[in-house]
Amino acid sequence: MDKVLIPWENVLIYRDFDRCRRWTMEGGFARMYPLQACVRLAVKLDFITALLKNRSNVRVP
Repeated sequence: MDKVLIPWENVLIYRDFDRCRRWTMEGGFARMYPLQACVRLAVKLDFITALLKNRSNVRVP
């Protein structure tokens, strides 16, 4: 395993497994993750749609 330096101000939970398990539910992670996934998908679809629309406007001689 690599040894890295992680500053303590960036550590949320350390060696508290019960708190770690509760954190996902109490922290809103389980509720907000599907929303984040849907937003990412919508942005990707908008991007692909714009690419296809732009590609269809290009004329090849």
